[in-house]
Amino acid sequence: DDIESDRATFTAFIEELAGKLHAMHKKLIISVPAKSAESPDDDWAYPYDLAALGKAADYLQLMTYDQHGPWGEPGPIASLDWVEDCTAYSASLVDPAKLLIGLPAYAYDWDTTDPQAEVGELKWTDIPALLARPGTQTGRDASVDSPYLIYTENEHEHVVWYEDAASIRSKASLVSRYKLGGLSVWALGQEDASFWQAVDDGLQ
Repeated sequence: DDIESDRATFTAFIEELAGKLHAMHKKLIISVPAKSAESPDDDWAYPYDLAALGKAADYLQLMTYDQHGPWGEPGPIASLDWVEDCTAYSASLVDPAKLLIGLPAYAYDWDTTDPQAEVGELKWTDIPALLARPGTQTGRDASVDSPYLIYTENEHEHVVWYEDAASIRSKASLVSRYKLGGLSVWALGQEDASFWQAVDDGLQ
């Protein structure tokens, strides 16, 4: 079975790489898909054996973002319940001090008038200008702590799911709740000081 073979081969590669790096007094950090269960049908996340990788590497950087994206329907980039489910699952398999939660500093823009249109990617720093546009409507899915906005351009309606200070703060607070090693961001340069203030508030 190819996916089982991929899983075993990737684990073996990381174990060998970790051994060689540790012999040079260097550390290994690897990015891994966010998941809350194991399913061989999931060809994106299943090949990553978190328990084995967590033993070999110094840190696993959880990609707790891209819950929704250009490949599917509009929705949160990283809803709080999904991020927490993935974090709790990973922490049940790996020493939490080796885990880094991933925070998104970006947003996706879906054209809901033309579902075939390319989905746009925005930075954290692009959002204030969109919020300030006349006619922009804002909303929040409180159940998942994710904000969204709706705007119209060239008679096309767009929905943007993004992160704000409150959503970043609540996700950053998972670091202390699960005694994680820290956090990471995708991607540096897309954020500004207000992002880091929200992170700092969440870490308190």
